[in-house]
Amino acid sequence: MTRKSAFHTLTTLMLLAGIAQAQGLEQGLTAEQYNTRALELADKAKAQYPVAFYDLMGWKEAVQNAEAAVKAEPDNLDYQRTLGMLYTQTQVWYKAYQVWTGLEAKTTLDPEAKAWAALSAARIGYIRIMSGKPEEAQPFLEASLRWQNNPKVQALLERAEGRSSAINDQ
Repeated sequence: MTRKSAFHTLTTLMLLAGIAQAQGLEQGLTAEQYNTRALELADKAKAQYPVAFYDLMGWKEAVQNAEAAVKAEPDNLDYQRTLGMLYTQTQVWYKAYQVWTGLEAKTTLDPEAKAWAALSAARIGYIRIMSGKPEEAQPFLEASLRWQNNPKVQALLERAEGRSSAINDQ
């Protein structure tokens, strides 16, 4: 295969992927329909892929539908919870954290939501530590521990505060 034909093939595949992506969000649905569709697409994606990533088409469509539900009814806490859960599952950590902190300001998080929220905050903290920014990790790790007690997150917080040099493998 020549470089030119490889480029042409790649360009065609990218175009087709873009068309498929654009078709992932059906227009004109109600917020409830978008939310239901988001959950259905997430279930299908779980069955299709061993790991959840936003870049995988089924997961991306699920997130886009959850975003559309929240956009249509921004005050609906159930739709926000769905979006937070999907952001967390697809490892969109900062957006997940924003959703969870926003929800926490409006209502008491149930234990499952606290677990999702704690995971998103812990991952951001871990990434900040690994990026050499332990001072930026502290608020996220503290939030994670507020939502759910976890010895590994506590160890990360101690490292971020300079009280420990060891990080347990996650």
